[in-house]
Amino acid sequence: MKECKKCKQSKDLADFYKANYQYEKDGHDYYCKYCRTGTAIKSHRGGNKKPCSVEDCNRSHYALSYCRMHYARFKRRGTTEVKNQSIGEDNIYYFKGKPFFRKEYVLKYVYNMEISEYETRAANGCELCGDKPERSLHVDHDHKCCNGPRSCGECVRGIVCNKCNKAIDKYETGLMRADYPDLDKVKKYVEAYSVRSN
Repeated sequence: MKECKKCKQSKDLADFYKANYQYEKDGHDYYCKYCRTGTAIKSHRGGNKKPCSVEDCNRSHYALSYCRMHYARFKRRGTTEVKNQSIGEDNIYYFKGKPFFRKEYVLKYVYNMEISEYETRAANGCELCGDKPERSLHVDHDHKCCNGPRSCGECVRGIVCNKCNKAIDKYETGLMRADYPDLDKVKKYVEAYSVRSN
């Protein structure tokens, strides 16, 4: 028999795990199996914590009476509410009060481009290699002007395929090999748009 140091109950040695440390003379853990794997882990994982203070949130408290998600939102924006809800209940995206379908919304929000302009420019395929992939083409913009996730719209260059988009990036960052087969095309493309923007 041995007394558990957590629940203070005397239990058989079979109710204790074997210990790897030498200071327990009987070679068994000082917590019983139940205390080691049951209540101890529950309390450690937050099972007994109070709930988040935001209405209709059933997550457990993390900090400042909020759960982890609402705490992060509060630290980032100063409020736990979602600002600028971009998508409505009808799965229509909204930008500055106007409704858009997803592709239209992404083009307008990220590149300040209308869907009609994109479709006109993408009709002939990739501007560099002429490829017409099954999946949609990418909008290329000058990262020297807008180096974030969004573009001002003025620095949008061409509509290119995924392969050429990566090649342009490698050329601009100086990582392109000297023996790349389409090096001249990429160079002319970048120089042509840099002349237009100046």
